Amino acid sequence: VQAEKFWVVIPNAGIGDRFKSEIPKQYICIHGKTVLEHSISTFLSEDWVAGVIVALASHDTYFQQLPIAQHEKIKPVLGGKTRSDSVMSALSYLKNHAAKSDWVLVHDAVRPCLHVEDLQALVNTLQNEPVGGILAVPVQDTVKFSEKHSISHTVDRNNLWCALTPQMFRLQVLDEALKYCQKQGMAVTDESCAIENYGMKSMLVEAKHPNPKLTYTRDFSLVSLLLEAVTNEVVA
Repeated sequence: VQAEKFWVVIPNAGIGDRFKSEIPKQYICIHGKTVLEHSISTFLSEDWVAGVIVALASHDTYFQQLPIAQHEKIKPVLGGKTRSDSVMSALSYLKNHAAKSDWVLVHDAVRPCLHVEDLQALVNTLQNEPVGGILAVPVQDTVKFSEKHSISHTVDRNNLWCALTPQMFRLQVLDEALKYCQKQGMAVTDESCAIENYGMKSMLVEAKHPNPKLTYTRDFSLVSLLLEAVTNEVVA
C-alpha cells in the first residue's frame, strides 16, 4: 500500500485591503526574504512534503521573480476571487496528481512564523484521522460582545479557540466540503468552516509557538521580531 502523501496549498491571490501598502503584503521583504517566502520555506525544509501548490492572482507580477518560484516542489496555479476559490483551484490541480486520501495542508501566505515543531505536531496528531484538523490556540483574553461600540456582555472564553494555519484535511473530504458550501452559497472564512458546514468534525491541535497573520500594518513589527527570533534559534 502506497503511503499517503502530504501536499501544501498556499492561497496567494489576495490583495490585502486592510494592509495599506503599494505592493501586496505577502511580497513585502522582512529580513531579506518576502513574507511569502518565509511562509513557504518551513514546508520546503521538510522531506515529507510532496509539493507546494501556490494559487496566484491573474495579474500577479511578483511571484515569478522570486528565487523560490523555481523550486522543483512548487507549482503555481491560477487563484480566484476568494480564499475558497483559490483553494479549490489548487485542489483541482491536485486531483490529477494525488490520491483521494492524501493530505492537504492549507497555509496562509501571510503567516510567515510557523514553527516546525507545531507543523510536526499537527501532522503527527492527525495522520490517522479520517477527516483532519487545524492548528489553533485557546483564547487568552477576556472576550466582549459589542453592540454599536459598547459592551453588550462578556463571552465565556473557556471553549473558545483562535484558528491558525496550516489546516490539514484529506483531499477528497476538503474538496467535497468546499464544493458543498459553494453550491449552498455559504460564506467560508477558512477550511475548517467548510468542513463544519459539511457536517464533519475537525480536530484541534494546540500550537505552542506564536503564529500571527500579517493583517494590518501594525502587525509588521511583531512578525519581524518573531522571524528574527526563529532565525537566531536556527543559527544557534
